[in-house]
Amino acid sequence: MRIFMRIQALDKVRGIILIIMAMDHAKDMIGKNLNFQGEFWKGSYPIYDNPILFFTRLIAHICAPSFAFMMGLSMILLWNTHKSKWAHESKVWQYFCSRGLILILFEIFIFSPIWSFIFKSPTINFGFAVIAMLGSLMILSSFFIKRHWIVIFIAMVLSIFLPPLIVQTELQKNENYNFFLKMLFFPDRINFIYPIFPWFGVSLMGVLFGKILIKKEKFAFLSLLPLGIVFISLFTVTRFWGGVYFNSRDLRFINDTHWWNIFNMVKYPPSLSYLLFTLGIFFFLFFTVYSIEKYGSKKIFLISTILEIANIYGKSTFFFYGVHLILYTFIGIILCDVLKWNSLSDIAYGWIIILAILYPLCKWYREFKKKQNENSLWRML
Repeated sequence: MRIFMRIQALDKVRGIILIIMAMDHAKDMIGKNLNFQGEFWKGSYPIYDNPILFFTRLIAHICAPSFAFMMGLSMILLWNTHKSKWAHESKVWQYFCSRGLILILFEIFIFSPIWSFIFKSPTINFGFAVIAMLGSLMILSSFFIKRHWIVIFIAMVLSIFLPPLIVQTELQKNENYNFFLKMLFFPDRINFIYPIFPWFGVSLMGVLFGKILIKKEKFAFLSLLPLGIVFISLFTVTRFWGGVYFNSRDLRFINDTHWWNIFNMVKYPPSLSYLLFTLGIFFFLFFTVYSIEKYGSKKIFLISTILEIANIYGKSTFFFYGVHLILYTFIGIILCDVLKWNSLSDIAYGWIIILAILYPLCKWYREFKKKQNENSLWRML
């Protein structure tokens, strides 16, 4: 029963994150004339005059850190389930390295061409984006699954706090970084969007949380609330007084006079203030979902329904991601390119319509996946 409750809470919060991600991507694919940009450490920085656009983007910021954290957590929970079968560490490496490589290949050869089409790129950009980043984290994190928590903690701290120093030293330079430096630290807006560091540290944070969860489930989940409070409090301090080290660029010189500019943060690569804010919000969300699950979501029909829908999405994460890209691209062509409908209300309608279509598809895929052999490639997706 304890394992069931744990997985249910994780699947449901993952499903909620997927719904938020779909909202952000719907803006890209349907509202194409709204000219969305990324929050990069160098170059131009997006300024939003519409508070709805700004705050929907702000909410969507929690997706990537949440996925990185949940990947580490899911890995340690999966290992705990199969630890008798995976007694030898090579089995752990083999499984997670194979799965991570599959994610990277899907990103490069399937998802990247779709994104190139969405943004009307004249050429196909075989990019290292969020799925490739998560695949890389899975490969690297597999070598820490059976390590002592102190080793994981040290690696986590170094992975999170050293990259900002490297970024800070390069901020005023105009370097054309090589392949490996882009993949590790410096996103370039085209081929390398999500460098491995400091995301790797967030994944290790999930592994550490999972180790605590396995031994003391109640303590682990209850700790999410104070963790969220601490992270948000530190964000407030570092955002205003953290300087370039915590913010990755001097945000005082961004020409944004709106009151909400206090939430301007660098995502590519993630600044420390960005990680503090987004992970703090995620911890609040995870704690809330767990608490509702524990004390009974069926008391409130609407909440129960939303969480059950999220549960279906959360159990089919990779399938959801791949299919949602195709469906939102298709509906974007119809609404934006053909019908010339791309207002905020059109985006909202498109977002909800595709979510409704995805629900039975994810439900079908979950049942299909259950029927596959344990060693089937489908079980890795």
